[in-house]
Amino acid sequence: MKMKTVLLAALLASPAVLVAQTETPESDIDINEELNKVIMVVNGENMTVGHLLAYRITRQGMPLPQDPMQSQDVLINELFSSMLLAQEAARMGLDKQPQIIASIEVARQQTLRQAALDELISKQEISEEELKTAYDKQHGATEKNEYKTRHIL
Repeated sequence: MKMKTVLLAALLASPAVLVAQTETPESDIDINEELNKVIMVVNGENMTVGHLLAYRITRQGMPLPQDPMQSQDVLINELFSSMLLAQEAARMGLDKQPQIIASIEVARQQTLRQAALDELISKQEISEEELKTAYDKQHGATEKNEYKTRHIL
């Protein structure tokens, strides 16, 4: 159980820390399997590590506590509340309203757009030389003025 808790805390803290905080070698970890692990079931709907991680990434609001375990508890409670409210909205039939359907579709498209951009950007390899050339092209021709603080005051 302790290993599972540490793994969940590592996933929530940062995907890059995952391997550092587990005793399992990197080659033995199946990220998809870990992301699909069910944390809890809310009225028959699974809350997975993947849901929690996605919620953490898109979360807006108060900063999280520094302690990973407290942070995990805050995220789980917030996502639990969110799932309950979403289920209640669906029970009320709000998910059938045209404006809600459109909003959900727009959110889906934005998520897919961002995923596609992230994937394309991660595949781009820019050399130091190309970066310097682009910088010089954009900033090389600009006039460089030096100001002394006495001129500003």
